[in-house]
Amino acid sequence: MFSATSNGIISRCWSRHFGWDEADGPLWSSPARLLSHGGELMDYHGVMAMDGLQGAVVSVPAALRSELEPALLAIDSPPTVKAAQLPPEKVEGVIGPAFIGYAEVVISPPHHPVQLLGAKDAHHIDAFQQACDATEWEHGGSSASDAAVICGLFAGSTLAALAGYEIWDGTVAHISVITHPEHRGNGYGHSAVAFLAKHALWKKLLPQYRTLEANKPSMAIAQTLGFEYFATSVAARLKG
Repeated sequence: MFSATSNGIISRCWSRHFGWDEADGPLWSSPARLLSHGGELMDYHGVMAMDGLQGAVVSVPAALRSELEPALLAIDSPPTVKAAQLPPEKVEGVIGPAFIGYAEVVISPPHHPVQLLGAKDAHHIDAFQQACDATEWEHGGSSASDAAVICGLFAGSTLAALAGYEIWDGTVAHISVITHPEHRGNGYGHSAVAFLAKHALWKKLLPQYRTLEANKPSMAIAQTLGFEYFATSVAARLKG
């Protein structure tokens, strides 16, 4: 269970993400709350569904709300399951189900030397990106233009793992991590995330970790470092 302080941070962050006014009550609801896109989802042509410890919420484009509501709010399954099962002719792509967790304490230290990266390391980061699958990089890569903090560790002269975090709502450190294809299975991703999560806590930020549930190595990182489950998410981009 999360502390009252962390619950407040998490609630405010996701309320702003969905464009929900907390004066109207908690974002999370049981049964699920259906919203028209607002906040950071305003321009997203898709379905964003989350369900977890405190209830469920699903957001859709306003123009498609009446069309999508019956399928997404059917009571036999959570909205994340329903979002992932939308008809293929309507969906361009699905990301999820994904684990979303938070760490108030990092319970395992880095097992390898990790360092902060900066402008001087741009050529290493570029070479790392070229070695990675484009989809993997999209999900786990970090660049100086997007991330507030980036760290990495080297195997010889090769950047072997890269992690970074974006600051959400001034309070949450949203962590991404990716390991070089030739250096996986050595615990480098674990060390990079451990270092970065500790850095975030030092900066008085709450570390957030999101990864596909099917990504077993990444899920193992979450579990061994103490990221506690908060919610499951599914994002289904619609055609058109």
